[in-house]
Amino acid sequence: MQEFHQAEILSFGAHNINYAHEEKDIAYLLSVYRRLLPMIAAHIANGTVLDALRCDPLVPLFKVR
Repeated sequence: MQEFHQAEILSFGAHNINYAHEEKDIAYLLSVYRRLLPMIAAHIANGTVLDALRCDPLVPLFKVR
């Protein structure tokens, strides 16, 4: 999420693309995916995901009782 926000894309783990988005918007989103997904995969493979965070990991607000 931090990397998508840094790229000025609001994301909470999903993207809702609709007719309000222009081709340039979709092309930009896809270019961000091409840049970020390999980086995320490398952090997962190297076990460095937590090291890459710029803040504490998010914790759930609600708990199952």
